[in-house]
Amino acid sequence: MARRKSGRDRSILKKLRGLIDGLGGLGIILLFLGSVPFIIWKFRSRSVWPDMSVVSYLMTGIVFLWVKIAYPGPGNVWYWKSVLGVTTLHCIVISLLVAVAVLIDITGVKPPTAMFFLFGTSVTGLEVHVHSKLVARFERKKIS
Repeated sequence: MARRKSGRDRSILKKLRGLIDGLGGLGIILLFLGSVPFIIWKFRSRSVWPDMSVVSYLMTGIVFLWVKIAYPGPGNVWYWKSVLGVTTLHCIVISLLVAVAVLIDITGVKPPTAMFFLFGTSVTGLEVHVHSKLVARFERKKIS
């Protein structure tokens, strides 16, 4: 027997559907068109920086689109606190990615590009999950 979906499950599915709709169309096209300069740079350079830059760019774009679609908005009492938390977490993640790129550059070992994209995909998924928990925590406190 199929399990009935609770109201919370429906809310999560609705946000996920909104994220997919927001990423589809113009948003996703603009996101990937913005990565073209990094890809050209990748073909002209043998360093780790083009890989790190395109992964950082795509991570930031996906997080920005997620916040734009799934965040409750300024009608929430805790709007700026939650935005500050999301921004701080994202800056920490990007800083760690830069630190890894610096260490790779110092050692001179060039890992495969796919490793950066796998790392970026994993970290972006984890970051969006943490952001959704943060937003869900403050979502209930609306201005009357």
